[in-house]
Amino acid sequence: IQQWDIGLVKREQEKKKEKNRRKKTKNNQSVKKSVNQSCSDKSDTICAAPGISDLCYSQIGDICPVTCGKCDTAMESLPSTTNETTFGSCYKPTIKNGVVTNDQDMLAHNEVLRITCDSGYQLSGQQVTCLIQDTYTNSYMDSRLLPECLAISSETLLGNGTDYAGTRSTAANGVECGNWNADVLSGLYMNDYDAGRLLVGNHNFCRNPGGEHPVPWCLSGNPATGYYCFEYPGCDTCSAEDTDNTECDMETARCEYSKFSSRQTVDWYWENCKKTCCQKAACI
Repeated sequence: IQQWDIGLVKREQEKKKEKNRRKKTKNNQSVKKSVNQSCSDKSDTICAAPGISDLCYSQIGDICPVTCGKCDTAMESLPSTTNETTFGSCYKPTIKNGVVTNDQDMLAHNEVLRITCDSGYQLSGQQVTCLIQDTYTNSYMDSRLLPECLAISSETLLGNGTDYAGTRSTAANGVECGNWNADVLSGLYMNDYDAGRLLVGNHNFCRNPGGEHPVPWCLSGNPATGYYCFEYPGCDTCSAEDTDNTECDMETARCEYSKFSSRQTVDWYWENCKKTCCQKAACI
């Protein structure tokens, strides 16, 4: 009788397990169906734009999930049904032009990463803590923003500032600059299909990536907008005479760079009234 009772109990346990397995499979199918039904591009115009796939890492991924191939992997991104939290120790990362000064070879979970930069370099970026293995996180909850040791040079502006590596972090109109990598990676700067070229560092110092603009600039706001950090190019550009004397008046000449929207007008004055603009810039 005792052996029969044990067998009955085992059979009941197996039935219960099978019932739970079928219930779980049915729930997953229901969730998958719901995900597939809701997964569609929100804007045909935006999602069909040339090069849009290069911006799938940003908010574009949510606007164009089909184009970005996110629908097929939707189930993989569903929240876990378990209560387990993934964390553990971290390896020490390699910091270019700096050294990690934590005592142990492995950092404990939530331990702050401590970095000392080499002479002539400055630490930039938010403080990060160990999450697991080679992953560190910050207040942005973004593991891509590891602190950096930046080479800092003179604050003197030469030419259009292509090589400017100073620490100015405020636009000419007083706007505080945003973090380049944080703004681009989070999709705040959506006005440029090639925004990836603006990943110039984990800092908010004014720069002129690729020398595309007349002076160094920076990003600020949400959505991010470009602002010029210097009103005038470097004085080493002042070597020409005015070509259109009727418009080259010290009182009315618009030689100051500020917003991207006014660049075309200011460019005209620097091309046709360079001597006047250089006088306004106190270069001559």
